[in-house]
Amino acid sequence: TILRSGQRIARMIDDVLDFARGRLGGGIATELQPVDDLADALAQVVLECKSEHPQRTIVSDIAVAGTVWCNRDRVTQLLSNLLANALRYGAAGTPVRVTARVEDGTFRLAVANEGETIAPEKLGKLFQPYWRDDDSQPRRGLGLGLYIASEIAHAHGGMLHVVSRDRHTEFTYSAPAGLR
Repeated sequence: TILRSGQRIARMIDDVLDFARGRLGGGIATELQPVDDLADALAQVVLECKSEHPQRTIVSDIAVAGTVWCNRDRVTQLLSNLLANALRYGAAGTPVRVTARVEDGTFRLAVANEGETIAPEKLGKLFQPYWRDDDSQPRRGLGLGLYIASEIAHAHGGMLHVVSRDRHTEFTYSAPAGLR
């Protein structure tokens, strides 16, 4: 418990630092490089989330073969933030799904969950720092996870998109996979 609390506090401090760097310097800095083991890194994030939430089901379909030009640590941070969000707001008893692929020169990573549909007027606010939709939920973070995920996407020359309808919400990150 102490170790997990310490890790959570360290993540919160890192989030605040990322936020400050992003606001002061025009975005989160990333050094892109060829990554040959991105599938393994993403699978490790899924495994860590499964161990932190043993009562939840996470179904992963990660098929990233070859080299992806990215910042490995930042892409795994993006997945971790999206998974934490899906596990927090997804309906208990329903699986969270993670898919990752490289198709037509584009790396795509998606995290989907079942639960309350996000109202269309709220979708545009999700990536704003410190914005929260539901004050009835226990506050376990700073409200920076989706903002930072979005900033990571932009730093990779990509985008983070969300679709929410019919009790299904999916966040999709896409960015060029090759050398830029």
